[in-house]
Amino acid sequence: MKKKKIIIIDDEKGFTELVKTVLEETGEYEVIEENDGQKGYLTVLREGPALILLDLMMPGADGAEIAEKIKRDEDLKGTPIIFLTAAATEGETQGRTGDIGGHLFISKPVGIKNLIESVRDKVA
Repeated sequence: MKKKKIIIIDDEKGFTELVKTVLEETGEYEVIEENDGQKGYLTVLREGPALILLDLMMPGADGAEIAEKIKRDEDLKGTPIIFLTAAATEGETQGRTGDIGGHLFISKPVGIKNLIESVRDKVA
């Protein structure tokens, strides 16, 4: 089985390393980390992933701007995005994930089981 490519764009290096490890341990995914929003967008253009995990708040380029660029790109507009954010907690969303601009979001800190289930739902 060919592994599905996921790109995670988040300015927290320790967080991207953890997510990469967790998802790659499933044996289902190849994960590319980017810790700079603009570089992450260029990586998305180059790699054409099956899914993008995208931090909402980053210095230099926020996740909403990057998502909008992806949505406008003919080759990428159908690529699913899951926002990762500390801006809205699970308590504020009554223990659930939610929706921002038509994209799923997961509150930080991210629960491993919730992350894996959400990724599987988006790239099934």
